Amino acid sequence: MPDFLNWQSDLKIEQVFADGETFAYPSLLDEAVLYLTTLKQQGSRQALVLTSAGQHTCLTPPNYDLRTRVSEYGGKPYWLLDGQIYFTNNQDQCLYRQSVEVEAAGEPRQLTAESAEGKLMYTDLAKIGDSMLIAIVEQQLTEVENQSFLAVISEDEKPALPKPFQSGADFYSNLVIDRHNHKIAWVQWNHPNMPWDSVELWLADYTLENESLEVTNQQQVTFQQAAAVCQLMFAANGRLFFAADFAGFDRECPENFWNLYCVEPDLE
Repeated sequence: MPDFLNWQSDLKIEQVFADGETFAYPSLLDEAVLYLTTLKQQGSRQALVLTSAGQHTCLTPPNYDLRTRVSEYGGKPYWLLDGQIYFTNNQDQCLYRQSVEVEAAGEPRQLTAESAEGKLMYTDLAKIGDSMLIAIVEQQLTEVENQSFLAVISEDEKPALPKPFQSGADFYSNLVIDRHNHKIAWVQWNHPNMPWDSVELWLADYTLENESLEVTNQQQVTFQQAAAVCQLMFAANGRLFFAADFAGFDRECPENFWNLYCVEPDLE
């Protein structure tokens, strides 16, 4: 009988995981698909690939790795807004912008500066003006303490720090806007709650004056019991759709396991 404990395979662990392209967060363009992939032959850095008419083009230059460290585990690190790609770079966690056009992609332009008070991390980016973005920002204060807030990001030529416009909660997520009706919505929660326990859903109006953001009429959407809320989306008619679970830890409850709900904001 062969001694299996002493048997050595010619197949290396690096070979097992070397092949196979990954696909994540696809975005549809007119006649193309943009997606995130892991380039295993380049140190497993993550990059954007544009697929069109059978051609596959990597748009991310070699010295960039698309990752966001928000909430430690990250998430989607890029956003396609008005024909431009916005992404977070793993090394410095700053925001960058580049064209989605292959011929004009070029070197990405840095939009945000690094903070001397702790690393800044970004998620849920949205375009709110001609040269203005909003996002959820998480700042690393110490090795064990972070703070989160909603912030405005300028697309001026010089990289700058984000400007907070909403803070106070321990965590924020699912930031969305309705540019037609000038509405904004987000989810927030505080310790010791986790996002699947109990969160708050908020709605507000916003105005832009000379590329300056003002948020007014903030209102919390109230529920009869603790709710977990996610996947916010504004429809064209102004309705805010979201998924919610009101069952909590009651495993005997047969209802309210991630059903679809909507709120009709006041559009007067």
